[in-house]
Amino acid sequence: MWDKILSEILETPIKMYNDNLSENKSYASLYKEFTNNYLVPIEYLNKIQTYDTFIRYNSILEKEEYVKEHKLKSMEIDLFLEKINDEMFTNITEDFNHESYKEINSLEYCNCLDIKIHYELVGFYKKLEYIKK
Repeated sequence: MWDKILSEILETPIKMYNDNLSENKSYASLYKEFTNNYLVPIEYLNKIQTYDTFIRYNSILEKEEYVKEHKLKSMEIDLFLEKINDEMFTNITEDFNHESYKEINSLEYCNCLDIKIHYELVGFYKKLEYIKK
């Protein structure tokens, strides 16, 4: 239906071709297996419902159906986050203040762990670039 949707939005006829469909690719069966077996962490499912784009671009019924479908394929524990501990954050000093870092960088993360991950993956290297200048 993308040709119809895009044609309406762009107010010009759009023709979609099936030459590049994922289902015709070599990875199609692997992707299908992944989507059938992947469990969404419930924390992410809850978080996505607060996103402006989710709220704005979905009807009430679409939101309800999305949540209902993904709750069936969700898990309470985020296995990735369960494996993370403070010793893994090699660039964070003892006096790191996650609230200050959150405010300075205008982050909307809810918890200290998300903020530490951001600093470790982004903030520390930005700091190095600033120091080099």
